[in-house]
Amino acid sequence: MKDQKAMIVILRTRNVAMLLAAMLACLSAVGQVRTAPQGNSLPEAPHVDAAEAASMPHPFDVHAEPAGAEALVAFARAVDLSHFRRLAVFDEGRAKILDTLAREKMLAIYGKSYWREMSVDDKGEVTAGPRLDPVFTFMDMLIQRQNYVHRPMIYVEVLDLRRTLTAAVVEPVEQQGWLKIARLTPAIFEDARMQQTLAGLESDLSLQKALGEVAMELETFWNSGLPGLAMISPTAQDAEGKWLALSSLAQLAEENPSAKQAAEAWRSLIMAWQKLDAPGVNAQLDELSRLMPAIRGETYPSSLRRGAERLYNATGQFTIGFWAYFLGAVGLLVALGTGRRTMLTWGIGATLLGLLVHTAGLVVRSMLANRGWLPLHNQYESFIALSWFAVVVGLLLAWWRKQVIFAAAGAALGTFTLLFANLVPIPANQIGQVAGILATSNILKIHVTTVMASYGLISLGFFVSLCYLGAYYFRGGRALAIAGAAVAMTTEPAENRSGSVERLLHDLDAAQMVVLQLAFWILGVGILLGAYWADHAWGRWWGWDPKETWALITWIVYLIVIHVRMGVKQRGITTAWLSVVGFGVMLWTYWGVNLLIAGLHSYAQ
Repeated sequence: MKDQKAMIVILRTRNVAMLLAAMLACLSAVGQVRTAPQGNSLPEAPHVDAAEAASMPHPFDVHAEPAGAEALVAFARAVDLSHFRRLAVFDEGRAKILDTLAREKMLAIYGKSYWREMSVDDKGEVTAGPRLDPVFTFMDMLIQRQNYVHRPMIYVEVLDLRRTLTAAVVEPVEQQGWLKIARLTPAIFEDARMQQTLAGLESDLSLQKALGEVAMELETFWNSGLPGLAMISPTAQDAEGKWLALSSLAQLAEENPSAKQAAEAWRSLIMAWQKLDAPGVNAQLDELSRLMPAIRGETYPSSLRRGAERLYNATGQFTIGFWAYFLGAVGLLVALGTGRRTMLTWGIGATLLGLLVHTAGLVVRSMLANRGWLPLHNQYESFIALSWFAVVVGLLLAWWRKQVIFAAAGAALGTFTLLFANLVPIPANQIGQVAGILATSNILKIHVTTVMASYGLISLGFFVSLCYLGAYYFRGGRALAIAGAAVAMTTEPAENRSGSVERLLHDLDAAQMVVLQLAFWILGVGILLGAYWADHAWGRWWGWDPKETWALITWIVYLIVIHVRMGVKQRGITTAWLSVVGFGVMLWTYWGVNLLIAGLHSYAQ
């Protein structure tokens, strides 16, 4: 009886999801806010027969009673997924590991990779349980979906929509609790009041994007199925590289002993999982971790590659390097303020460690995405790469000109960049396919790399200019007088060195001019390379595309920064403030144009 009720809820909720999806499709057909130009679309991915398999009857499909919160947490802690999470699965155009797929699916449904039990009592108080491993939650959702039908799973990001939907189905005293959770249960969408509310929102254009996101979350929740996971690698003779779904194990069992054993292991895993039998589950997980790569071992992703992807996920895509950069920045700034050689050594060492982690992230991402060039194909990759280039240049300039400020600015920029990437969901932070147009020419690759390098230098110059502004407006401090003597790398004791705040300001001004002039010339070269490529790709050198226009404006700003010094008395402070303004213009060119204005460069996000 309970199974029948659960199935009714599932069917009704699916109908609501289809209604939301239809609303989104209709709005998309009427008009789109952004339109990508021809050639900017993603290439077709290799065929996977997982879609059909997800809806097919399968021996894996078994139903059991939902588990309670305490039992689920205890079971999750007892399950060992360390090897199982590294199994390969094909999804959205590339082979990835289960750990990656689980994080992506949970993020697409729940809004966060880590799920936790949350509930609201009749007084509106929210109770939250411990975070659970994304692979465990994903597998539990596939095996026992009924566990999550009545749990807050569907993320409603926009507050106005969240308030409207909760007001329709919950008591006023409980509404504040649900607003805090920011999520609704899949089952709540089958409520008649909810359906009536959704129908009334069809004409509210301000909420259509948010409604579309909720529809996609519901669709992802219901369409994710264990039999449809494409976890069987293609044969060596398959030119198309087609992966097979788990539902194909029965067909392969007759000729492949590993496939037969794997099919039995999957059935045993599901039975043990539904009984919350942690020892039995762990035994089958280990067995599957051994069997799945052996089915078609010649084409299965290597253990090294899968291990690298696991490390990439565990380190926040190597963004944990911001800790080393932070220690490096602090050490170098203390060295500037005190003249202590020990702090200088520690600061340089920590910055080099941060750069090593930063470099590892770029290399691993490039390997996982099968790209022979630096990963610069979207907003996230270029953001990470331009800061890497700035740190490298900062360290080289510090060594060449014997000025600590370059290394300190590079470490500060690295800290900010990796911390921002760690905390904020930057567009395209997940590894995926890139627009086909980005693989058409080596000139285009050089153009993109050159422009990103100039943006990195602009950012580096911005941090040097901030140091100048700080020294200029707080010049009365004794620490600044010492820093005036310590700004150069030297082993002489501070008390034996001549120096002053004026010398510090002079050296900081010279430092910012070195970086900004490099940025100016490199950005100019990058714009020219882009025009050369555009002539071959689009048949014109210049078309006043928004990205082209704002790149030119950014270059003109730095043309002014460099030449306005000729006609002012206080060159350093003028340059520093113009550098801050130029940095803001660059941010708009880099972020704002891509995200808010449609154009020929819409693929770069």
